[in-house]
Amino acid sequence: MEKIMNQKALRKLARSDRFQIIYNRAKELGTLKLFNNVSDLTKIQIFFIYYLELYSSLYRDLNTKEPYISEEVIDDDIRVDAYILWRRTLKHKEKNIMKSKSNKKEIYSDSSIPTLLFNKKGKVK
Repeated sequence: MEKIMNQKALRKLARSDRFQIIYNRAKELGTLKLFNNVSDLTKIQIFFIYYLELYSSLYRDLNTKEPYISEEVIDDDIRVDAYILWRRTLKHKEKNIMKSKSNKKEIYSDSSIPTLLFNKKGKVK
């Protein structure tokens, strides 16, 4: 139960305006530090950085008007997890489509070497 409470607290802190601003400026400037220790981070620090980046990406999606993301989604941990799962699945599908298209382009490339293309029944097209 304590782990769940810590996770909820970390998520709440990570999505706060204050820590989002500090996190994003720290990434840009490189001179701001989130923690006193900059090496050998604790598990809690690692989780906090993970959630900072997660919510930073959600706010970027919100700013670019991506579908299915809103302030209400960002404020609800379960809806955030569902959105992240949906986004990951969508990106995976898009990646496979692009890979498939690039493979087809290689097959139909203009080359001086003649090729034979077969349909599924094994007949020449």
